[in-house]
Amino acid sequence: NSRTTGYPWLLKGVDSSVRKLLYNAMEKQCKKERTKLMRAFISERYIDLIDFFQSMNFQITQDFVMFEKSLSKHEFNIPKGYIFRSLQETDFPKLDFRALHDPKIKSRLISRDWSQFMNFSEFASDEVVVAEKAGRIAGFYALSIPADQKRTTTYFAGIAVDSKDQIIEPFLEMELENRAVERGKKRLQISFSPSSKPLKSAEEMGFELAGLTFKLEKFLYS
Repeated sequence: NSRTTGYPWLLKGVDSSVRKLLYNAMEKQCKKERTKLMRAFISERYIDLIDFFQSMNFQITQDFVMFEKSLSKHEFNIPKGYIFRSLQETDFPKLDFRALHDPKIKSRLISRDWSQFMNFSEFASDEVVVAEKAGRIAGFYALSIPADQKRTTTYFAGIAVDSKDQIIEPFLEMELENRAVERGKKRLQISFSPSSKPLKSAEEMGFELAGLTFKLEKFLYS
């Protein structure tokens, strides 16, 4: 039972005390909903935000290496027998199962958290592509594509493909990257923990080193 905090951004010239007021309102709502754990993911570029969350009793619990690559439109044909479609909320239990049976995935997809994220954010269902074959969910790929047109970077959110359907993974990636390009996005960012061992290196996938992101956490209830 957790919630990602988001960022209490302030316009230039706004008194910094407003940031604390925004945060306190958000934490109050989380406590009302009985959220146990709050998380923030912040780039090393934003030291002031890291300092702010630490001042609110968040602890850095993990760091991730960030990589980025340029996006461009792909031309491809979906492999025979598969169809690609956008996420439906009824897919969640099946996606949870699928993530558990991907040979590359080491952590679970939590359906409840994803459902909550969709209902309380700008996240859209077309930011997850689901692959089906003969009525069976073969895999999915998810990006977080900001609705703000001024933000031109999109973010990797998750991928899982059944062990017998691994052939479709690059096609899922191309389909969703095309959707991001159509929405004006120019860069894709992905993060790995230093201890993770992805099937391919970020460099092999066309990414370049972009810095560090820190995960900060705060328990509201034990």
